[in-house]
Amino acid sequence: MNKKGAELPLSTMIIAIIVIVVLVVIIAFFLSGTYSLKQAISRIFYGTTSGTDKALAVQICQQNCDVAMSLPEGQVRTSSQYCNQYFNIDTVNRGESDFVQIGGIGQKFYVRYYCSSDATSGKVYTAGSTTAPSDAIKDLGINCGFSCSTGK
Repeated sequence: MNKKGAELPLSTMIIAIIVIVVLVVIIAFFLSGTYSLKQAISRIFYGTTSGTDKALAVQICQQNCDVAMSLPEGQVRTSSQYCNQYFNIDTVNRGESDFVQIGGIGQKFYVRYYCSSDATSGKVYTAGSTTAPSDAIKDLGINCGFSCSTGK
């Protein structure tokens, strides 16, 4: 069996793929410059660590509201995603979710954005033995037509 003939096309394809990737990077560099290229690469690889996009969070809240409205009133609604899910959002586009830092100890608390102001009432945010300041809990202003405290 002649293995050299079978290896040549495979190695040629690998080299061709590498050349295509390099060409795409070079074209992207010349078309957008290094800053935009860095941002694009950061969005691809660090998107999950830098938080949820605010527009996406609002859409998810609206969908969660629709689901919660279809649930029976009371405890079932208060335990819904609309009332309990929070998002970490980067509103200033620095590549990291918004945070509040406690002065002397330098501990970061990533701001938790809930769907509505009603959903934030009574929420306590702690990390270890430290309680986050009150401005570490915010809302996206989505009104659903029922209270998260009563479900009505």
